[in-house]
Amino acid sequence: MSLLILGGTQDAKRLAQTLQDKQVPVIYSIAGKVRQPEITCPVVSGGFTQFGGLAKFITAKNIRAVLDVTHPFAEKMTATAATVTRQLLIPYWQYQRKPWQQTAADRWFFFDHVEQLITQLDGKKTPFVTVGQLSEQQLIRLTKQHDQVVYRTAIAADFQLPKNVHWIQAVGPFDEKNEQQIFTQYSVDALVTKQSGGRATEAKITVARERQLDVFLQRRPKLASADQCFSDDKECINAVLRLFDQKNKETL
Repeated sequence: MSLLILGGTQDAKRLAQTLQDKQVPVIYSIAGKVRQPEITCPVVSGGFTQFGGLAKFITAKNIRAVLDVTHPFAEKMTATAATVTRQLLIPYWQYQRKPWQQTAADRWFFFDHVEQLITQLDGKKTPFVTVGQLSEQQLIRLTKQHDQVVYRTAIAADFQLPKNVHWIQAVGPFDEKNEQQIFTQYSVDALVTKQSGGRATEAKITVARERQLDVFLQRRPKLASADQCFSDDKECINAVLRLFDQKNKETL
């Protein structure tokens, strides 16, 4: 029996490799749109539709439990995983990285949807937008009130970008030197991002703080509930080891 890790994050790769090294049979899943992880366990890319859905995959691969280590904003995958595991009566666990903590020097403003953001950004000339893929209409509405928008995503949009959008294709992690260069080169006067947490993309938050710029953070969505939820590597790893040790003893 195996542990299915729903991945696509630095946290997921780290946990998958650690558990694999500790002799836990791991299958790692990734959407496959950006890049393949360099880990030694079996990797499933491109989603579960190719297998007839998540439920059929879990049954066919004799999955013992699902550990969801997707992005904090991966609502659809999380909801699917929670529903399927509940139906199949297997454990569904989540690993959620801790959100960034605001300091006295931070100038943070929060929004839930892009429509709210458009009003909040009024008066900004060159926002640096790093909230993932936006629809064509969202981007058009967002760019109308700015001289220039710096827009960074991992994959290209499937429509023509407005003329005042400078698109940067990149995948984290990002360091402060890289982020400083972007803020300087484009005279960025505001940062728009998700409350993702973690270290891989935290540098832009640090740079905005140092420059005393406004940061507009999209709040995390409320995700489907899990049987257990972790934010600490050691606690998560130990829980998995106990689960599989118990299962191994049951099969002796």
